[in-house]
Amino acid sequence: MTIYPAIDLRGGSAVCAGVDVPVQTGGGIRSTADVVDRLDAGASTVVIGTLLVERPDEARAIVARWGDRIVAGIDARGERVATRGWLADGAVSRDDLVRTVHAWGMQRIVYTEIARDGMGSGYDVAALAHVASLTPLRITASGGARTLQDLIALRDGTPANVDAAIVGRALYEGTLDLTAALAAMSS
Repeated sequence: MTIYPAIDLRGGSAVCAGVDVPVQTGGGIRSTADVVDRLDAGASTVVIGTLLVERPDEARAIVARWGDRIVAGIDARGERVATRGWLADGAVSRDDLVRTVHAWGMQRIVYTEIARDGMGSGYDVAALAHVASLTPLRITASGGARTLQDLIALRDGTPANVDAAIVGRALYEGTLDLTAALAAMSS
């Protein structure tokens, strides 16, 4: 399982140029021009979310143009998708959106159960297992990691297509050692 430390990309190209790892960016991407800006800044992948719901034709064209450099950001409160930085509840069901982006040719989803994000209560393993069962899309789990045990529960409780996890607050607060987590997940 791959583990992605969360960082803020407001530094744009300076952040991308300053590291020797691929940078994935998301948040506030509302147009094709926003995607181009992030890719031009050096991001290897761009996560789009709100566009998937509010402007699906444009989102589909973005996926067609950049392929696997585009990732679907699906943020949900239970079975409903939230948009605009979680401020708006979409009229789209989580499961329908997963199936739709798969049909478009997307390769990966970053799935966040909003109630868990930043809470340190562990990933919503049941929701992630359900989402993973809908399509063969690769899934990055987001929201809830606090300890190595949370990552182990994710790995052991979900299908193989849940193959990556984002870890943020646990690193900042020191409740998860990245080196130990990487070693444990690679074995």
